[in-house]
Amino acid sequence: MQVRLSTTMTDPQMTPRLTNYRVSDLETGAPLETLELHVLARAYYAAWLAVHGIAPQKWHPLPMLNAAFEFGEPPAMPA
Repeated sequence: MQVRLSTTMTDPQMTPRLTNYRVSDLETGAPLETLELHVLARAYYAAWLAVHGIAPQKWHPLPMLNAAFEFGEPPAMPA
């Protein structure tokens, strides 16, 4: 039996909302474009959504990684 979770990265209702974020250096604010940080940002988004029931917003610092995630408003879902 296969279970499909609604917060997986392949969920078509969740994926469009993930396009409105950026990863930056905590000290300089410069963009960080590593694959690992983008994967972490998407996992962070999914975990936040699962725990809080709403999309993360604004600035989320990660001091141990010297990085920050900044989430914007999720784009409106198509009708």
